[in-house]
Amino acid sequence: MKLSKQMHSRQAHQTNLTRLTRMIRDDARTADKASVDGQTLTLPSLDVVYQIDGSVIQRTEEIDASTTRTDVFELQPGSRVHWIETELPTAITLQVKRSSGTPIPSRLPPSDDPNAANSDTTDRNDLHLRMELNRYARFGVKP
Repeated sequence: MKLSKQMHSRQAHQTNLTRLTRMIRDDARTADKASVDGQTLTLPSLDVVYQIDGSVIQRTEEIDASTTRTDVFELQPGSRVHWIETELPTAITLQVKRSSGTPIPSRLPPSDDPNAANSDTTDRNDLHLRMELNRYARFGVKP
């Protein structure tokens, strides 16, 4: 039963990462600029905001003055999400990391370093997504 719950949790995590990837790539390809403020990515030309709260990412789109659409992406507990804004204004990168939670056999002596190779908290890179802004404009394609 425990294994079944873990597998279901991992499957839900991967499904949410896939949905998030598809949605954010489409947004970035049509947006002409982006800004990052802490845990918030804003795409002003689309009226879209991505907000990170722990292991949850929320996408809010203002359709008109009285209508908003919200999509919520719940990732596995322990996931650490952050924006890498070093490539702004032409591109932005989203990174999702989490601890594996499983011991890694090692011949090395035990270490107090949590990122050591023999630690059960070694980070795994679940997603490293780099998106080029306004990519569709380069090809003359309108979404």
